[in-house]
Amino acid sequence: MESISAPPRRTATARTKPQSRRSDTPSLQTDRMQYVADEAFSPLDGDHNTAFGRLLSAHSALQKKLAQLTFADTLTGLKNRAALLISLQRAIDKSQETHSYAAVLLVDIDDFKSHNVHLGHLAGDMLLQQSARRMREAVGPDVAVARLFADKFVIVLEDLGPTCEAASARAQHIASCISNCYAAPFDTNDSSAHLTVSMGLCLIGQQDSISTDVLIDRAELVTDNAKEAGGNCLFSFEFGALEHTA
Repeated sequence: MESISAPPRRTATARTKPQSRRSDTPSLQTDRMQYVADEAFSPLDGDHNTAFGRLLSAHSALQKKLAQLTFADTLTGLKNRAALLISLQRAIDKSQETHSYAAVLLVDIDDFKSHNVHLGHLAGDMLLQQSARRMREAVGPDVAVARLFADKFVIVLEDLGPTCEAASARAQHIASCISNCYAAPFDTNDSSAHLTVSMGLCLIGQQDSISTDVLIDRAELVTDNAKEAGGNCLFSFEFGALEHTA
């Protein structure tokens, strides 16, 4: 009987992994990373500012822009209400620390609504912008000037003196400067306008423990009194009618 032999066994051979297409060695990858880093932080055109320095500059510019959006009035560039409240609280605290009076001066443009309707809203915006610029020039860069809303502005006065009388006199002088800055006509695209302002003054004494909102309310109250008296004048919360410039 013929014997049938078993088929020969296949010997298993170890399969080798396909060689990776990436031929970068660790040292070459490290060299490339170092090259990228060197390029990122290398000076450009001989300038010694690094990319990190440029990044810091961009970050600083962004922070400044955000601060402007948060604390500045978009139309006039003056402080907005949020920034005004901070300046007012600082004035209150400083008055108590230095024993010197401060004050809030509210400025309200007379008959602004009629000017806005007659000349148009674009011209009205121009009047507000020019008003802001004139007031800023009248009081100087170190005095806080804010747009409260619409055609109402607030000026925060500090270091007015140790007595109520001296502080009132200095505040009245500044109010006169504000009134005078409205003497020249305001130019719009097609015409000009003559504006006057009613003002309300509220002093901040050394011993006053008063909130910022109450200060603004008092200044608005006496400003309304000035407008009811015919406008173009200054009323004080402490002394009533102080000056009429009509």
